[in-house]
Amino acid sequence: MKTLYITNLIILVGIIGYLAWKPTHTPTIAYVRSAYLVEKYLGVKEAQRHYQKKLASWQVSSDTLQHKLQATLKFYQNQQATLSEAQRKQLMVEIQRRRADLDRYQLNMQTKVKEEEGRLFGGALKQINSFVEQYAKDKGYEIVLGTTESGNLMYASHAYDITDEVLTALNKNYQQ
Repeated sequence: MKTLYITNLIILVGIIGYLAWKPTHTPTIAYVRSAYLVEKYLGVKEAQRHYQKKLASWQVSSDTLQHKLQATLKFYQNQQATLSEAQRKQLMVEIQRRRADLDRYQLNMQTKVKEEEGRLFGGALKQINSFVEQYAKDKGYEIVLGTTESGNLMYASHAYDITDEVLTALNKNYQQ
């Protein structure tokens, strides 16, 4: 009987000790709908406007080069029968030069487009990430997950979704 009492006492002390030392804190977790946050963030919208303006400007230059090439080709085709051999060769050189200029410009434009995308949108994404980090610290969240369309967060209750409140605070911060 005494052994049973001691065994039960040891088990009870062990359980109490475990409960006393067991972490009682559960982390505060939330998530944001990343694509929605990026889509609605005013900083991204402004970056898109700047990006579209630059694209339009670059496209105008490309169209001008394209138009000059087409005009030279049309002139060559219309006047080919009346041109001397030297004039035809000279026009062919001019056509090749214009085509090379257009190709070079379009290649450079593709590089600039990628660089500009990275600069504008990368900066906006960094703003979002640093804001969410500070927001989480200020609000006491220990973990903030971001959902993506590829499914890195398969399910979470809408009660954990802080997207709208983060977006409101993010846009308010951006406008200041």
